Amino acid sequence: MELVFTTKSGKGTVKSMPIWIYFVIAGIIVSGIMAIKAARQEREVEDQWIEQEGQKYISRMNEEKRKKHLSKQDTA
Repeated sequence: MELVFTTKSGKGTVKSMPIWIYFVIAGIIVSGIMAIKAARQEREVEDQWIEQEGQKYISRMNEEKRKKHLSKQDTA
């Protein structure tokens, strides 16, 4: 399947690319979109993991602070 376009002067013709080229271009575009979506999802999962690890760290620090505070009260 080929499309034919005429120039403004009407003297020459420009033939379009074969149909499989359009499929290749469409595949590249779809692959790019899918890669962007996958990267976004991976970033969200990573952000959630970082948040969870940060909460664990904060709770450990608070626990250590509490223990330190209790031990100071016991010795005083």
